[in-house]
Amino acid sequence: MDANVLSDREIEVLRLVGQGKSNKEIAMDLDISVNTVKVHVSNIYQKIGVSSRTEATLFAIENGVVNPALPQEDRPIPSEGLPDVRTTDTVKHLGRNTILLLALLGASIVAIVLFLVIRHNTTDTSNSSLMVNFSAKDRWVAYNPLPSPRSDIAAVTYESQIFTIGGNLNDGVSGSTEVFSQTENVWTSLEGKPTPVSGATAILIGERIFVPGGKTADGKVTDNLEVFDPRHNVWEEKANLPIGLSNYGLAAFEGKLYLFGGWAGSQPSDSVYYYDPDQDAWSEISKLPYPSTTVLAVQIENRIVLTGKTEPTSSETFLLSYYPNRDEPGDNPWEEGTPIPTMGDVPCFFNLLETLYAVVHDGNTTDFLFYDEQKKAWESIGQNDALLSQNTQCAIIGGELFLIGGTNANGAPSDQLLGYKMIYSISLPSIVN
Repeated sequence: MDANVLSDREIEVLRLVGQGKSNKEIAMDLDISVNTVKVHVSNIYQKIGVSSRTEATLFAIENGVVNPALPQEDRPIPSEGLPDVRTTDTVKHLGRNTILLLALLGASIVAIVLFLVIRHNTTDTSNSSLMVNFSAKDRWVAYNPLPSPRSDIAAVTYESQIFTIGGNLNDGVSGSTEVFSQTENVWTSLEGKPTPVSGATAILIGERIFVPGGKTADGKVTDNLEVFDPRHNVWEEKANLPIGLSNYGLAAFEGKLYLFGGWAGSQPSDSVYYYDPDQDAWSEISKLPYPSTTVLAVQIENRIVLTGKTEPTSSETFLLSYYPNRDEPGDNPWEEGTPIPTMGDVPCFFNLLETLYAVVHDGNTTDFLFYDEQKKAWESIGQNDALLSQNTQCAIIGGELFLIGGTNANGAPSDQLLGYKMIYSISLPSIVN
């Protein structure tokens, strides 16, 4: 992916993010509101496939949006103009804060360069771009559990928090909306979803969370589209889906929502729908090559990648790529990919640093795979038989993978919240003159 997917304004915002500026500072620089900056940052994250300012900065450096060299005003003057470094006057001339700033900037640049070298020096090996070992049980961290045990939850991240919506309870279907703060390890209850559902998916567009369809307590699928505003803690109803669906794939691309397949109440669906938030309208576009359910969707670069099954009990899991810009008369927007090698379920499917990852529940074992673009093959990066991953949900915050809820061995919903750090970052202290 390159920066061409971003608008001119988003490039400006990304450049300032890469310079370490806060939303308030960016708003002042561009003479826009802080809320507008938040919307731009959220859209940038969505378009370039990142979930933190650190990852956005790395993307900006890789794509030439930000120059990692020192700013002009902070560059040291030529050596012939410096006093003798052995004298204490040098320290007085440069100032302690300036010296510390130069040292920290130098360390940051070295760290970034090493990170990029490690990321790109993998073309001849079958290694993930991340140094992870999911087989190590002690690398998983148990966070404060869900307020109530649930499975088949809808989950999405917003401003480094996890929002969970609905799901199956022991005795019905939940309408709960809750938010988890990673930094405080605390859950907070929010306004409940008007229509309790399970088997739905949530997606963030701008600063609103869209939750279409799902399965209600009576086992029927709904065509509702309900949208949550996390800033004001309110739900609103939008245009209904053309048909009721659950267990569909959902992705955002260039500020629009794409919904793929799903369970239509009695059979899998091959329909693909496009939703424009500005028009509050659904349109049907090119159908899937075959009816599909338990679909998961991930936006990566200029396409949306799907995995799922042709039947709920199928033992085969397909992989498809959909190219929105090719969905025109005379062109084919679909490409078949290498199926995920599993006889079980794929509860989690995500994009991290432009690499596809899958969590596979296969009997009593949880496998972790990544897609090797060079070999066009899925490769294992660990196995763990102590994890609960059936009917669980996943979320990513700052390079940390979270497993949320699910079904335990006796079939009851779980309240688990587990985290595994896939990327480690170091925060450098700021220096105030």
